[in-house]
Amino acid sequence: MKKVMILALVLMLVVVAVAAAGIRGSKHDMSNSGGQNTRVTNQDDLCVFCHTPHGSNTAMTAAPLWNRTANQSNWTTNSAYTSTTLNGTATGPYTSNAISMACLSCHDGNTAGETLVNGPGSGTASVLTWQNSVFGTIANLNDAAGLTNDHPIGVLMPNAADTGLYATIQNVNVSAPGGTVQCSSCHDVHNNSIVPFLVSSNSGSQMCLACHNK
Repeated sequence: MKKVMILALVLMLVVVAVAAAGIRGSKHDMSNSGGQNTRVTNQDDLCVFCHTPHGSNTAMTAAPLWNRTANQSNWTTNSAYTSTTLNGTATGPYTSNAISMACLSCHDGNTAGETLVNGPGSGTASVLTWQNSVFGTIANLNDAAGLTNDHPIGVLMPNAADTGLYATIQNVNVSAPGGTVQCSSCHDVHNNSIVPFLVSSNSGSQMCLACHNK
């Protein structure tokens, strides 16, 4: 049993190390060594901007030890993209068990990026000193149009209502968490090897054609 526990701990540390390696130096690295225009000047912890080992947001069940608060009131199904060619109905990413809510806790175009549930060290977010205090503005995180001009999320996949979609996803790297299209269907926040944090190359529209039968 002791050996099993040690092995589990080692595997967990490996996963954490790989995730950190993928974030380091990317747009999601806001530590003082991250090299980004917007960063803190007094903290080298790159994980704290999304995760905390203590005092996390327990209401956010889709993301582990989440260190941000998703303002569900900022998003309604009315703010999603619509068109005459979109036959699938968006169920919405607006529940705590939808991974997109974790993304929107920063990228909703309204919540200040430096707003943390539990800051580093003393646990007070105000101890962070930002080099670029405009980080929290819509211009840096979103385009102020909500999701009205973006690919819809919360849409069922596969969706019998839309004949333009495949019955099954055609790319092993593209996923539909909970049977719906989410931000994580196309993006991997811990891996920026394919900019911008794509789960797969979109050469030849590979990612688009994973779902769209064109």
